[in-house]
Amino acid sequence: MPGSGPLYALVPGGKALSAQFSYQALKGAGIGMALASFPRAADPAPTLAAVRDVLVTLARDGADPALVEASKQQELAQLAFATDSVSGLARAWGTALTVRGAASPDEMAQAYAAVTPADVNRVAQQMLALDYAVTAVLTPQGSGRPTSNAQF
Repeated sequence: MPGSGPLYALVPGGKALSAQFSYQALKGAGIGMALASFPRAADPAPTLAAVRDVLVTLARDGADPALVEASKQQELAQLAFATDSVSGLARAWGTALTVRGAASPDEMAQAYAAVTPADVNRVAQQMLALDYAVTAVLTPQGSGRPTSNAQF
């Protein structure tokens, strides 16, 4: 949920300019990314350490049940709103059948609704193992002139 949780708390706490976690979960595979930004001239080490601390603490102590419930409600609302149009309904059915391995969007909604904090904590302990994390620090460098699409 944007704007809440311990990772986002790094922002008002002055440890990051922005912070978020994004994921793409598929049956049998997935990827998650914790992202945080820091001032261009600053040392990235403190921000990286703060993000790692949040992830280690989450894996060790578990997620706040209220945040789990809020995330479930957000997923359910997004699924419901997606089916408000013909194209959205087609996309929801396609996702259910081909990506999520469900028989229908309703089955996906039932699966989302059945998630418990214990489920989230079990997966967090497995998936937030920092021994397998890849860390990258991206620092933009200005060229002093405008760029064009031709450079990409």
